[in-house]
Amino acid sequence: MADFKSPTYDLDASSKAELVAYWDTAGVHEGTYDGKLILKYNDKSKERNIQLRITDSSIEVIGLTGHVVVGGKGTFNLTNILIIVIILLVLINIIWFFVIRRIMNKRR
Repeated sequence: MADFKSPTYDLDASSKAELVAYWDTAGVHEGTYDGKLILKYNDKSKERNIQLRITDSSIEVIGLTGHVVVGGKGTFNLTNILIIVIILLVLINIIWFFVIRRIMNKRR
């Protein structure tokens, strides 16, 4: 279904690090998929069978160190941006209303 590769990382022996890989799941239907994780280091490699449970908002990786749940869609989307813009415009209009009102009162 898909092959993807994370960036290459240089790690010291016995060190711990977060390894990041991106998988564009656009067009992937919800469900549980079998997969294989391959870790390559020096001239060696280690393979592990995993399962990926895809939902609308997350990817759950089963078969590594217990369960790893990866968050999906962020909460900051176009709707949130539009709401913030509308709130800012309303606040600007309120401020202009009071500024113009104050100017008109000074002229009287």
